[in-house]
Amino acid sequence: LGDIALRRSDHDEARRRYEEAFDLYQKVRSLQGEANCMRSMGDIARENSRFEEARKYYNAALGLYERIPTPYSIGGSHYNLAKIAPDTETCQKHIEAARQAWTSIGFDHLLPLLDDVGK
Repeated sequence: LGDIALRRSDHDEARRRYEEAFDLYQKVRSLQGEANCMRSMGDIARENSRFEEARKYYNAALGLYERIPTPYSIGGSHYNLAKIAPDTETCQKHIEAARQAWTSIGFDHLLPLLDDVGK
């Protein structure tokens, strides 16, 4: 339901639904579910130009994805962090980490996404 609300740009409803889902995922100990909620909360913050808040959520998601580990989602977290990096050096660090994660699982088709980040 949070995804539907987010697609409709109903950020308040999306946030409420992701917070509810996060609590449920914690109860059943689903790190993937928790991480996905954190990522989506970061998306809401990014869409509202609250970049520091978005970085907080994306970093939380990244930490959870690394515990699983899921290279696809790790790469996606670094990609999101690169898009809102506060400086060029940090952006490049995240681009390289995303490239490494996606390459490790043969997802080279995602690498072109990294070409326009930071420009």
